[in-house]
Amino acid sequence: AAAGGIIEVEASKIALQKSSDDRVRQFAQHMVDDHTKVGEALKAAASSESITIPDAPDSQQQRMLQRLKGLSGAQFDAAYKTQMLDDHKDAVGMFQQKIRENLKTPLKQFAADNLSTLKAHLQMAEELTASSSSKTSASR
Repeated sequence: AAAGGIIEVEASKIALQKSSDDRVRQFAQHMVDDHTKVGEALKAAASSESITIPDAPDSQQQRMLQRLKGLSGAQFDAAYKTQMLDDHKDAVGMFQQKIRENLKTPLKQFAADNLSTLKAHLQMAEELTASSSSKTSASR
């Protein structure tokens, strides 16, 4: 979850600089704001369980960020939207799995407290991706 949050913030910061689509930039700002806040709550929950979480992208995530940085225009927007959609699908599944565990832990409570936010982000990513797809289809 921490790694996913980090990549979403970093990719969204790139989107704020590179995207020419106002909707993508608005979504990106929302991701930076929400995931920064949620990341702090995750650190606190993990710390209470003596779990160390990453505070920077790993090498695979760095490669993905470099790929995004190398794109521009519609190619960038499409890659960013796909990344956000995939990341949020994975995160929602991960949080749902944690919630199903029969343990009462700070991380389970964190997942329960933040699942609705992730689901809202997933819906936003789906709508952002779908609106682009319908525009592409309409222009053909």
